[in-house]
Amino acid sequence: AILFSPADPDAPLSDSAEYDGEEFNTPEASNWEQEGFAPLQDGDCLLPLCTWDTAKDTFWKDRTQCGNSGGDGWAEYKLNLELGVYKVFTHYASGDQRTLKMSIDGSELPNTLTAEVTGSFNVEDMHWFCEEGCTFEVNAPEQTIRIW
Repeated sequence: AILFSPADPDAPLSDSAEYDGEEFNTPEASNWEQEGFAPLQDGDCLLPLCTWDTAKDTFWKDRTQCGNSGGDGWAEYKLNLELGVYKVFTHYASGDQRTLKMSIDGSELPNTLTAEVTGSFNVEDMHWFCEEGCTFEVNAPEQTIRIW
């Protein structure tokens, strides 16, 4: 999963100020709490990687796993984030270094995602990471997120 969260803690909240988006599944919630991150809030956007809009056929998915079995796979997502600056969190397990790249509306983020080795590819080794250097600004009402 990928979580987009407003990078500015002083950004104004909407009138509802409650999170009403996609919810964590059990491993995601448990790992989020173990990392000590704040509860989901208004403005956050949880993106399960299994919910793409389009993808190359080598990219496979289900709710607990998403993988690129061909090396040149990719997936795209359509989002409607509020205007502002966002930071990126990723939730994954990896037995070796298998980085992903991400672009927002065609602009590639400067850093790779998923660079850490967590111990294995098993669910019990999943962790959340705040991806350092992966912030981006949303200037339009709809965004295309691409990972590869």
